[in-house]
Amino acid sequence: MQQQESKQQLMDPERQLLEQQQESKQQLLEQQQESREQLELRERQLMERERQLLEQQQESREQLELRERQLMDRERQLLEQQQESREQLELREQQLMEQEGQLLEQQQESREQLELRERQLMERERQLLAQQQESRRQLMERERQLMQQQESRRQLERQLQQQERRRQLERQFEQQQESRWQLKRQRLWEQQQESRRQLERQVGLLFFGARPERARLSALPFSPDRPQSAPPSLPAPLDLNPLPDELLAQILSWVPGRALVTRCRLVCRRWRDLIDGPTVWRLQGERRPGLGAILAAARLCPSPQWSRIGLLEPFGRNLVRNPCGQDQFSHWQVEHGGDGWKVEENRCPVEGAPAQTCFVSSYHWCVKSQLIDLLEEGLWEELLDTYQPEIYISDWWGTRCGCEYSICVKLLAANRSTVIAEFQASPDGLQQSNDSQYHQVSYRFRQYGRGVRYVHFLHRGKDTHFRLGRYGAQITNSTVMVKLN
Repeated sequence: MQQQESKQQLMDPERQLLEQQQESKQQLLEQQQESREQLELRERQLMERERQLLEQQQESREQLELRERQLMDRERQLLEQQQESREQLELREQQLMEQEGQLLEQQQESREQLELRERQLMERERQLLAQQQESRRQLMERERQLMQQQESRRQLERQLQQQERRRQLERQFEQQQESRWQLKRQRLWEQQQESRRQLERQVGLLFFGARPERARLSALPFSPDRPQSAPPSLPAPLDLNPLPDELLAQILSWVPGRALVTRCRLVCRRWRDLIDGPTVWRLQGERRPGLGAILAAARLCPSPQWSRIGLLEPFGRNLVRNPCGQDQFSHWQVEHGGDGWKVEENRCPVEGAPAQTCFVSSYHWCVKSQLIDLLEEGLWEELLDTYQPEIYISDWWGTRCGCEYSICVKLLAANRSTVIAEFQASPDGLQQSNDSQYHQVSYRFRQYGRGVRYVHFLHRGKDTHFRLGRYGAQITNSTVMVKLN
């Protein structure tokens, strides 16, 4: 039994091997069949491709023949064109030879012109180099001036900030003073009555022979910040109230104008009305001829402010501050050009000038300006708008080495930018002036219109020979004056 099983086991692998061999044969046959079909398909494709190539070759041969005929036609055309172009070239060659002869003649002439032009260019180049060096130096100087202006602008901004803080502190202080005054008003009323009597007594002593140490006017006794005690050992007070207005005005006319406005005007309503009227100032004007003429002319103005006229004297005086440079450049807005402005002594005296000095400009434009506030100088809006007094401007200028000079004066509105009237002048420049004589430029603004509040005065000058230093326009005694006819 075991032998049969062992035989059976030996036969099983042989059967499996035979089966595997049969399967592999079968697969090989199938693969051969498939490859044969693929070869046949490939052969048909190759035959089809060969037929297409033959057709394309036939077509390309026809195209080549056609192209060859076209090329032959083109060659024949080119030969004809070449023949024509040869004739044209011969004609062009003759023309070029003629032109060449003309160009040789022109070249000879242009060579001489080029040599001359080259010499001129070399000279111009030397001049440009000199000017470039000069401009470089001027630019460096201008940069330095701009830096100085920026520094001064920053300082001005700091000053404005300090002024704003000071105004705020002043407003706070005024508020505190007002509150303190309201709290002490009842008590100070009695002291005010007593202090008024003391002030009247002191004024009487001042004008009727009292000793100097007893005749000094003290500060207003009713001020809350000052002691209220009366000076000891004073004689009996003199009551000025019974005096008539004419006699009281005569007494007040001997008080200086500033004390009249700042102190005496605050005593009582009667004194205030007298000081605001024309009588006191007319009496002062009789002892001061210039002031008397002004007060007489001021009667023609609408609503004259007598105290303002008498104290500030806005008519008939020069409103330009530092007109001759006696205080260097104070009150002026200055723009330095070249070596900048300089203040020097006059080589030729100017009659009527407050000082015999002048401003001297350099070899580039030097500009100087001043803004005049007519209200601060003592005028008032109704006078400027209704009566429109004459505004007279004047300027004196000269030179010793040649200069250019110009002036521009504008009447501005309250916003400082609207121009209501304007005067400009640029006299012919002076070439040489050994005697340094001055020339005057003047103008009168009349009927200029309503709204004038400021006068902007600007002038400038420079040296026409571009010398280092200050040899330009000499300017002095600049004048802005308000006159009443």
